[in-house]
Amino acid sequence: MKMIFFLSLIFASVSHAGENWYEKGNGGFVQQCGDHYYSFDVIEADARQHLSMDTEHSDNTKERVDYLISKIAKFNPTRAALYTEWYKTFESEADLLPNIRLNPVGDMGFAYNGPYKGVNCDKDPEQVVFQREPSIMNPKRYTVSKDLWDKLDPLNQASVILHELIYRELSLAPSPQRNSESTRIFNGRVQSTAFSNMSMQEYLEILHALYFVRAEYQGIPVLLAGRDDLKGTLVLFPLEFDQNGNMKRFTVDSTDPATNILNVGSDKIYPMDCLVAGTLKTLGILSLDNTGRVRGLTRLESDYPVQQCPGSFNKAQNYFVIANNWKFGENGEIQSASLSVFQFKYLQTIFDNGTFEIQYLPSIIPASISFTMDSQENIQSIDFFAKVCYDGGKIVRVWREAFGETKLTLHANNFAKELASLPACPQ
Repeated sequence: MKMIFFLSLIFASVSHAGENWYEKGNGGFVQQCGDHYYSFDVIEADARQHLSMDTEHSDNTKERVDYLISKIAKFNPTRAALYTEWYKTFESEADLLPNIRLNPVGDMGFAYNGPYKGVNCDKDPEQVVFQREPSIMNPKRYTVSKDLWDKLDPLNQASVILHELIYRELSLAPSPQRNSESTRIFNGRVQSTAFSNMSMQEYLEILHALYFVRAEYQGIPVLLAGRDDLKGTLVLFPLEFDQNGNMKRFTVDSTDPATNILNVGSDKIYPMDCLVAGTLKTLGILSLDNTGRVRGLTRLESDYPVQQCPGSFNKAQNYFVIANNWKFGENGEIQSASLSVFQFKYLQTIFDNGTFEIQYLPSIIPASISFTMDSQENIQSIDFFAKVCYDGGKIVRVWREAFGETKLTLHANNFAKELASLPACPQ
C-alpha cells in the first residue's frame, strides 16, 4: 500500500507576507473537476470573472509561462523582467516531493465553489505548492506535491507557476495583500483573451483596484497603493485618466534609488531628503496634458502613507533649486518651481555661479518660496512668502513667524540692488 506523508504546516488563519511571511508562506491550489485537474486560478477566471482562456502556447509549460510574461511586458516591462528572473530559478528552487499532502494555507480569501465547464468540482481545492522564504525549515522556496503537479497539463502548470511569481511579488513589503485573492484575479486576467486587447488604462485600473503597489507609465514608476499601518486601512494613491483614456495624473514612485530620477524633457529631477528606510517615497503627483507631455509635479496630500520627497534640479552649475511643486512647458522645460517647508537642511545656490545661497531656518509655520524661469530655464525672479534677511556675504536666511507675510521678490535683472536692500540678519 502506498504511504502518504503529511507535511503539517500550522499557521494563523489570515495571511500577509509583509507581517508573517517567514512563518506563514503561501499556497497555490488546484481542483479536480470530473477527471481533470485545473489550476484554481483558471477555474475562477472562467466561472467567477467570465473570461475566455487564451490557449496560445499551451502544449509546453515553459513556452506558456514565457508567453504569459510577454503579455505583461506589453504594459509593464519592469514587472515582466522581475517575473522572468524569478522564473529562471523556479525549477532549482522547487522541491517536488511524491506521496505528500500539503495542509492548506488559510490565505484564499473569497473563493469560487461551483461547477467548471458544466462539470461538478466535488472535491475541495487542494494545495499543490507551498511557497515561503527559504530557511532551515524549508531549504527551497517552493515545496511541490509531485502527485498533483503531474496531474496538470502544461497550461495549468504554467498557471500555477505564474500564480507563485505574482504572489512572490505581493509578499514583499510594503504590499498590502492579506490573501491570494488579488493574485488569482490578476493571474486569471493575464491568461484571458481579453488581456491581449486591453488598454493601458484598463491595465493600470485593474492593478489599482487590486491594490498592487507599483506599475509604470511611459517608463516612469507609478505608485498605486499602500497600507496605512497606523489606521490599519488600505490606501489607493491618485490615478486619473481623461474621457479618451489618456493619463491625466498619477503618483510617482520614488522608492527605489535605481529608478527614482524623474526625466522631464532633457531635465532630471532628483528626490531629496528621502532617507527613511522601508517606506514608500514619492516626488508627488505628475500631471500630463492630452498629448502625454508632463506639465506639472505637485505635492501629495499629507494624509497618504508615503514619505514626501522634494525634488532638486541643477542647471549646469548656474543654480541649484529644491522644490515640491513644479510647472513645465510644452518641451518639458521648467517654468516655475516652489517649495514650502518647516525646516530644510540643504542650501540652494541661486544666480550666477553661487552668488548667494538661501538657507531655511526652523519655523513653526512653513516658509514658502517660488522660482520663475524663462524659456531657457534661467531664473527670472524669486518670491519669498516668509521673513527674509541677508548676512552681507552669500547667505539669505528664510523663516516664517506667522501667516500673512508680505511677498518679497528678487528679480534677476535688478539682483544686486534688491539683495543689498534686504534687512540685515541678526548677529
